[in-house]
Amino acid sequence: MHPEKAALLAASRRLHPACDRRGRKLPALWLFADDSRVPDPAAVLAGLPRSVGVVLRGRAAAGPIPRGRVVAVAGRLRPGCGLHLPASLLRRPPFGWRRARFVTAAVHGVAEAVRARRLGVAIGFVSPLFATASHPGARPLGRLRAARIAHLLPAAGFLGGVSAARVRGFSPAAFGAIEALLDQPKV
Repeated sequence: MHPEKAALLAASRRLHPACDRRGRKLPALWLFADDSRVPDPAAVLAGLPRSVGVVLRGRAAAGPIPRGRVVAVAGRLRPGCGLHLPASLLRRPPFGWRRARFVTAAVHGVAEAVRARRLGVAIGFVSPLFATASHPGARPLGRLRAARIAHLLPAAGFLGGVSAARVRGFSPAAFGAIEALLDQPKV
């Protein structure tokens, strides 16, 4: 296992995870699958412990659901899964969103954090914490702004340029990552 991946897994074990609607603990570490860097989420998940959850975005959201994993699907309801709300859906979640096992959301600022809190999301993923390939050119929030936004959420996760070294001192409910969970991360 790549040392960065092992370090991030170890860091996630020290977190206090959020719970779903039935009180079951949700993962403290999430793989965010995107079309460009994680075209085959099942292959990446095969190299990760079952304790790692996955947020399926893009084409992966319409594909098969990985078995034996806690899964959130971006923007659409799938049986037995959680729902991940991109920031664009925080104002008007999809019909039937309350039937999802749990709800997570992308949160990029104070207004989105307030909306996510009102919706009762289990985890609001505050991003981008640091510079990231997912949002090239986007201004990272940095530690202080991210902490202020996270304070507005019932449970916060951090996403964007996350590595074990960079998140030292943070204790959110979860971390989300892409590169750091790949076998050969570019971080």
